[in-house]
Amino acid sequence: MSSIIYRHKIFFGVIVFLMVLVIPLTVLQVQQQQQLKQHALEGASVSVTLNPLLNSPLNPELNVNKELPVTIQINNLSHQNISAIDISLTYPLDLLSYVSFQPASGSFTPITTEPGNGSFHFAAVNPGDIPIIDSPIAVGTLQFKAKAKGTAKVKFSAATITASGSTSALGVDATAEGTYTISDPTTVVIAPTNTPTPTPIPNLFDCERLIAGTYKGNYACYVTKTGGVQCPSGWTEFIVPSTFTGTTCENRQRCCVEGVPTPTPVVAVATCIKLIDVNSLARKYTQRDPSVTLQMVNNKARQYKQNPCP
Repeated sequence: MSSIIYRHKIFFGVIVFLMVLVIPLTVLQVQQQQQLKQHALEGASVSVTLNPLLNSPLNPELNVNKELPVTIQINNLSHQNISAIDISLTYPLDLLSYVSFQPASGSFTPITTEPGNGSFHFAAVNPGDIPIIDSPIAVGTLQFKAKAKGTAKVKFSAATITASGSTSALGVDATAEGTYTISDPTTVVIAPTNTPTPTPIPNLFDCERLIAGTYKGNYACYVTKTGGVQCPSGWTEFIVPSTFTGTTCENRQRCCVEGVPTPTPVVAVATCIKLIDVNSLARKYTQRDPSVTLQMVNNKARQYKQNPCP
């Protein structure tokens, strides 16, 4: 009987010894597995990006006043169960204006949506009902409006992402940036029409008819003779007033009036003629000004000779 009791004691002693040995080993193994899992979660890396990163193919022709949709995404290649996100980005205020932000449905619950002057901040959490482990994960879509011609860059200024079971934030690559080229709208250029310069209408003195009124008299053109021109017998040269650009005679020849001219034009007559006026008129004639004739230059010179200004 005593031997049986002795054997039982030995059996129970072995069992107790094995339990004392196995239990710590089991606890140590569980702790090591938890630590490995913890390190894996804490060292997991995710990245944030924009879609599209360039105009094409979504919006190849981004003109001024057109809208540009840009989606914020998370590349979760390690398939962590994302629990919370806090993302900020910047954009050039002189080229883009903020229109709206639409969070993606069926993923995060928004906490903060803060558009600013040239910046945007969004924070959200996973309520925990459904794990968010896919890749890529759509966060939401920003709607911009192009303001002016240029190259607009949208950049991440900060990004914090946590995962379930992790005591610290995941490593986040936030170096991606969107580059969007904005062009001027196509405009129709109307070619200017060349308006012809109107030809000045000459004011000619009629030397070929009987005139009544201010210049009453019987006029005729000079007769071309060998060695020069002259008036018919009984006619005298008529000095055409300076208010006229010439005469109706061929080649703008001088005019003759029958008898001794008596009419006096009703025009303002200068008390004297300045030499500078004569030179100015002569200069226009040498420069082939169509409004100035040699007869006008001669008349002005003759008037200066008769009544020069002191």
